Amino acid sequence: MILEWVSLRARAGAGGHRRAGVEIREKPVFGNIGMLMGLVNRLQTELPKMRQRLEAARFTGNSAGGEVSATVNGKGQLVEVQISPEAVGEGGTGGEALAEMVKQAVASAQAAAAEAAAAALKELTGGMNIPGLDALLP
Repeated sequence: MILEWVSLRARAGAGGHRRAGVEIREKPVFGNIGMLMGLVNRLQTELPKMRQRLEAARFTGNSAGGEVSATVNGKGQLVEVQISPEAVGEGGTGGEALAEMVKQAVASAQAAAAEAAAAALKELTGGMNIPGLDALLP
């Protein structure tokens, strides 16, 4: 039995006892534990499904000028790079600038994948922050 001390704002007879200006109320012991157990069960069933969906998903990012696009999977692994002909043709971008555009596009796609994973995890946990749970994601 957990006792909670609260100020006397409730009327007498509201399920508590008066003692020197305070009320002693009983609170259920297993309420929060039951909620946590439900969350654990939900995580056990839904986390593998969420991982599969994220791994199968594709996220595309572009360089600032849009001349390069990169696509990563839900793990953030690069699966495709597209470079527009204008970026490499006559009068196109130099090698260093092109490399920078590729890095921008890849970083943008990886950020989109990370945001999607965080949003899916937040939805699964009901917004509860559980340390280390994000390590279980792809």
